[in-house]
Amino acid sequence: MNCHDKLRVKFPHIVKAGNAVVKIYRGKAGGYDLFTVVHYRDGVRRRHAFGKYANARSHAQEVATQIAHGQLDVLSLTNSDRDNYVVATNLLEPFGIPLRSAVEEYVAARSHLDGESLLSAVKEHAGRRRHVIEKNVGEIVDEMLAAKRHDGLSSRYLYMLRSDLTRFKNSFQTNIGSISSKVIDDWLLAQNVTARTRNNLRAAIVTLFNFAKSRGYLPKGQPTEADDVRRAKDRGGKIGILTPKELAKLIVSTPDEIKLYLALGAFTRVARQRNPAA
Repeated sequence: MNCHDKLRVKFPHIVKAGNAVVKIYRGKAGGYDLFTVVHYRDGVRRRHAFGKYANARSHAQEVATQIAHGQLDVLSLTNSDRDNYVVATNLLEPFGIPLRSAVEEYVAARSHLDGESLLSAVKEHAGRRRHVIEKNVGEIVDEMLAAKRHDGLSSRYLYMLRSDLTRFKNSFQTNIGSISSKVIDDWLLAQNVTARTRNNLRAAIVTLFNFAKSRGYLPKGQPTEADDVRRAKDRGGKIGILTPKELAKLIVSTPDEIKLYLALGAFTRVARQRNPAA
């Protein structure tokens, strides 16, 4: 009786080291037992035959250990796996995208779809974007201000809106559809202004994005990126008082349509909210 019969070894016998797996097969050659160690290296099936089980077992353990320690560049692929790999890389070649990057992007996209087909989601997104007109931020700001003037909104409101959005358009000389909520939020933080001023800036940007959506410069029927920008927590603050010299300097530097508002506010203590009807 052979030693492997005494040990009641079942074939193919599997030898493991970490995640590495090597198999030993039992066969016959010329009436004698033959033990073949099988593993994969560089995508190719490797075989080593031994007349004694103990030698085969020792070799299998050595190979498994080398694989586990990364000493062998092993890629266990079946013929079907290799065919799939070749087809996948050929499909990606026109886009210049590595297979790993494509798989990572696919998995990330599917994780947001809650079981929905990725192709279906992409077609829906493309359908919404199909009729969107690419438009520069500066052009939309100018167009919106002209529309607001035509609607007869107050000079004060238009002045504040122009001031806020001029700052914004000077920083984003690009198409409005390329601006994300994170980019807007980061820009607002970088302005180094009070929470109230930051919220005023945000409100002007939301107005701009909604106007762009109404004109077909952003997809209709869904929230804009500006809508997702968080509001700053306004805890209030101490209200300062201008000196006569500071007030005179402020009035001189403002447009004519705002001078009267500042004068009334300074000498009659009138305080009004920022809104289109003001």
